[in-house]
Amino acid sequence: MSFWGKVGYFVSGLSLLILALVVQVFNIWINFLYIPLAMVPLGILAALVIDHRFYLEFLTMRTTKHGMNMGAMILLTLALLVTVNYFGARFDRTFDFTEEKLNSLSEQSRQILQELTGEVSFRVFYAGSEAAVTRDQLRPLFQLYRQASPRVRVHFHDALVEAHLAQEYLAGLSPRDQAAVMIIVDYEGRRVPVENPMGEQEITTALIRASRSANNIIYFLTGHGEPDLEEAGALGLSVLAQSLREAAFEVETLSLLSRGEIPPDASIVALVGPRTALLEEEIQLLLEYFRGGGRLVVAADPGQRHNVPLLTKPLGVEFANNFVINDTMLLRGRGAESVIGAGYDPSHPVTRDFRSVTARDQRFFSLFDLVSELNPDPQADESMEFTELVRSLPEAYSVSDLAQAVEAGERATRRPHTLIMEVRQGEGAVIVAGDSDFMLNRAFFQGVNRDLALNIFSHLAEQSDLVSIRPRLPAGSTLTMTQQTGRLAILLAVLLPLVLLIYGSVIWFRRRGA
Repeated sequence: MSFWGKVGYFVSGLSLLILALVVQVFNIWINFLYIPLAMVPLGILAALVIDHRFYLEFLTMRTTKHGMNMGAMILLTLALLVTVNYFGARFDRTFDFTEEKLNSLSEQSRQILQELTGEVSFRVFYAGSEAAVTRDQLRPLFQLYRQASPRVRVHFHDALVEAHLAQEYLAGLSPRDQAAVMIIVDYEGRRVPVENPMGEQEITTALIRASRSANNIIYFLTGHGEPDLEEAGALGLSVLAQSLREAAFEVETLSLLSRGEIPPDASIVALVGPRTALLEEEIQLLLEYFRGGGRLVVAADPGQRHNVPLLTKPLGVEFANNFVINDTMLLRGRGAESVIGAGYDPSHPVTRDFRSVTARDQRFFSLFDLVSELNPDPQADESMEFTELVRSLPEAYSVSDLAQAVEAGERATRRPHTLIMEVRQGEGAVIVAGDSDFMLNRAFFQGVNRDLALNIFSHLAEQSDLVSIRPRLPAGSTLTMTQQTGRLAILLAVLLPLVLLIYGSVIWFRRRGA
C-alpha cells in the first residue's frame, strides 16, 4: 500500500472521528459537519483508486481466494441467522414437544377461545418497575392465548403512568383484592378480574365468567346431615363451593322440607353426604325432577343411616351399601378401606382426560375413603343408558362389615368395582357416586379428586368448556434396576474411564517417542 493510499484512509478515519465526537458529545448538527461527512467516502474512494493494482493483485492470490470463500460462507451464515431471527420476531410461534404439553394451552382454553364471537382484551396493570418481573413472566402465557385465537388482544399498562386507565378498570375492586399486578378480562363490556395466582386456569375461568351472560345454578340439598357449603374445616364443602363459583356457577342450598318444590331455575340438584333418611315426599320430588329432564348428583357414603338406595333404585342404580376394600396398592397414611379409583371411561367428558392407573403411572388416581359398590339395576327401564365412569383396581373386593375385611379378603372374589356411574333417560341425567368424601375439603386436592368433582357438575350443566384444567406436571421416566444390572452399571462406570485413560496414555507415549 502506497503512502498516499494510507493518507486517504487516515483522512477518512479522522473525518469519521470528528463527526462522531461532535454529534455524540455536543448533541448538535451544524452545516459544517457536511464537510467531514463527505470526506469519509471520498478518502476511502481515493485510497482504492491510488492503490487499485495492489488490491487487484491481492484479490488474485490463492490464499485470498480461499479466505474470500470462507468469508462468503460466514456472510451467508450471518444472513441466514438474521433471516431466521427476523421471521422469528415477525411471526412468533412456539412448538411443544413435551408429552404433557407443558408449553401449550389446555383443550378447554382453546375451546373457549374458539367459541368467542367478539374481541377479548386482557389488560395487565402493573405498579411500576418493581412489578415488571411478574409482568414479564406473564408474557409467554399470553402469547399462547394470542396464537390460539386472532380475537385476543393483550395490553400492558403501567398503573403509575396510565393512572386514568387504572382508575377506570380497577375502581370497582376493593384495596384488599388489588395486587402489584392485576389482570382484567374485557369482553363485550363485561370486565372480570383474574384471581391469584394468575395462571392459565384462573385466566380462562375469568374469560368464562366474562363470556357467560347467565350463570348456572346448583342447589345443594340440606336437612339430612349433609356437610356445610360454607364450612372451611376438613369436613366442609367450602372449597368445592368456591371452585364452582369461580367456574361461573351459582351455588345455593335447598331444603325440600320447607320449600316443597325444586326451583325452576335449577340447573343441577345435588345430594352430597347425607347422614339421615330422606322423606318419601323428597324422593318423589327428586324422581319427578329427573323424569322431567332434570340433572342430579347423588354422592352418599356407605354405613350411614340414610335411605339413598330407595332413591337410586328408581334411577336405575343399585347402591350396594357395602365397603369396597383395596389391600394391594395402599397409599401412605391410608388403610385398605381407602380405595383408589384407577379405571376411567376414556370417551366420557368427565373422565376422558384421565389415564387409568398402572404400577408405573399412578398420577391420575382418585381417592375414596369409604366407598360403596354401584351396579345397574337389573329391572331398570330399557330406555336408561348406563356409563361406568370410575372403577376400582382389579384386585379390589367388597364386604358388608369392615370388621370382617381381613378375613373376607382371603376368600373374596377380586374384580373391578364401579364407584361412580352415570344414568341417562331422555333429557334427564344423574351421576351417582358411592362416596362423598372425595368432595370434602380434606380430600379435594388428593389425586384428581378436584378435577373429577368439577367435571361432574360441568358435564351435567352441559358446560363442557368449564371442565377443570388439571395442572400439568412433567412426565417422569422411571428406570428400574435389579441387583445384577446395578453391579454392571457400577462396573462400566469404573472400567470405561480406566480403558480410555490407558488407551490415551499409550497413544501419547507413542507420539512422544516418534
